[in-house]
Amino acid sequence: MHRSHLLSSYFRNPSPPEDVFTENLERLKNTIESGLAEPLKTHKTVEMRHDVFRKVVKRPVLNLNAKTWLTEADFDPRYFPEGWHSTYPTKRGDWRTIIFPIVVRLFLGRSHKLYCADGKELPRRWIEKLTISFVKQTH
Repeated sequence: MHRSHLLSSYFRNPSPPEDVFTENLERLKNTIESGLAEPLKTHKTVEMRHDVFRKVVKRPVLNLNAKTWLTEADFDPRYFPEGWHSTYPTKRGDWRTIIFPIVVRLFLGRSHKLYCADGKELPRRWIEKLTISFVKQTH
């Protein structure tokens, strides 16, 4: 498949609009934080633009549907402050820490089926998503 130079350049150095970037980054952080509150293993899917994810992760994630293992060092510290992978989620004061690597899979999902008032089905859209899986240790 032929890719234009512009498309290849954007893939290597994504630059989504700032509001889109911020919204998607917060969605990812909220997903990770809610996963830290769950016991042991977390497996979550979130709608997230892939260009935003490629911008916040230092290692290139190239293939759709392929699992990629990421270490703490792969997450850009400009967007993930020190200690982002630990939290105090319980009232007892227990804290949980992600045990790296984190497994990420980027994929395209389909929108829900929608119908017009006359009963005709509307075309379904493609939605960029990712699944993030990680194991935690409780201290």
